[in-house]
Amino acid sequence: MNDTHKKYLKNAPLVHVLAHFRFSEFELKTDEINALHRSLMEINFPDIIETEIDHISVNYDAASTEANASSKKLKRYNFLSPTKQKAVIVFSGNLVFKTTDYFIDDDFFEEFESILSALEYSIPQIKYSTMHSTGLRYTDFIVPDKGFALSDFISADLLPFKPAIDTLERMGINEA
Repeated sequence: MNDTHKKYLKNAPLVHVLAHFRFSEFELKTDEINALHRSLMEINFPDIIETEIDHISVNYDAASTEANASSKKLKRYNFLSPTKQKAVIVFSGNLVFKTTDYFIDDDFFEEFESILSALEYSIPQIKYSTMHSTGLRYTDFIVPDKGFALSDFISADLLPFKPAIDTLERMGINEA
């Protein structure tokens, strides 16, 4: 099919798209982060914000039915576009690309391919790590017209839990 015939919603409800790749853990070296920043600057991610996160791991032993938790501090690097509508996030074994400026899947995947190339060029060890998981998430924002409810369009099984109004009132919460 010719790409010029692809259809899309002019006023799509899509507000957020996120792609997440999880690799074997590896330590990010300062020179690799600097090289990645230079590579990402070339594809319009000039800003970098370094943060520290608490990474929590839970291991479950089915034989003994015991769970053990451990935590460690990790450096996370957030590379932002000038408009702050796109971000590339890298931390030990994780690559995330998220955007609120999504138009069509071809553009998203083309940009994500450029990000992967920048990562492979800047952090050579990524080529030798194992990919554990990938994820692609879309978030839609849907507001029904007056007189309609989300349940008119979406199965109740997929809707978030919403307590009855009397339960909210007993809790001292007014429904907006």
